[in-house]
Amino acid sequence: MRHVNSHQLGGLVIILLLCASLPAQAALGPYLHGHGVKSSGFGGIGIATGEESTVITGNPALVGVVGQRFDISVDVVQPSVKGSIRGNAAGPDDTFETDIHQVLVVPSGGFIVDFDGPWSMGMTMALAGLALDYEDSNPYARFGGGPDAGIKLAQSGILTSLAYNLSPEHVIAASLNVVYQTLSVWGATPFAVASQSPNKVSNTGRDGSMGVGFGLGWYKAFGPALSFGAAYRSKTWTKRHSEYAGLLPEQGKLELPAHYGVG
Repeated sequence: MRHVNSHQLGGLVIILLLCASLPAQAALGPYLHGHGVKSSGFGGIGIATGEESTVITGNPALVGVVGQRFDISVDVVQPSVKGSIRGNAAGPDDTFETDIHQVLVVPSGGFIVDFDGPWSMGMTMALAGLALDYEDSNPYARFGGGPDAGIKLAQSGILTSLAYNLSPEHVIAASLNVVYQTLSVWGATPFAVASQSPNKVSNTGRDGSMGVGFGLGWYKAFGPALSFGAAYRSKTWTKRHSEYAGLLPEQGKLELPAHYGVG
């Protein structure tokens, strides 16, 4: 198997870092249902098997299974979000639809490098986010808010995994996850009256925050048609969003929770 040299490896890292700086939104909540295009096509697999480097987001041990490769893919989504208020004494029944209808491009990518011996390393980029913009149709206007309201949350992360092959069919791995997220909220001033920091609830601009976490992965194959995988990812310890200390809990904390998966 051909190995990637230091110049090629540096170029791949630069590409991932540049892509990770792009904001992205997904159609069904902040996350897509799979790690990469192939994983999404298979219904979101990524714990016990996979065919692309981006699945190491689901299980870092797959670095030692997928093999050396480099992937770039793009998801194209067009969200349509709306909500209704019924039976509220402050105003008539109404339906509010977000003004964000543009097509959103969500890039992803990653690579896996096999070293001499049982070690291999992989790096992948994960993007997530959400955006709502109620222009001239603020649902909270009836409670004293302005004409416009919205929220934009963008997360971009780099996951680096180091795997050790106990055998060709048995892999353990650990990963380091670095995340950067930005948050903007406007038109939510009616909530300020119930906040301990009323001037840090809404309309304070875009606030960025860095975060870090770790992951563990395991993979075991019992023949060509049967394999097991398990993965755990810690919560992402993120710096507080100080500009929204009155909106978020614990004076601005917005962290990705810990999770695990078995396949």
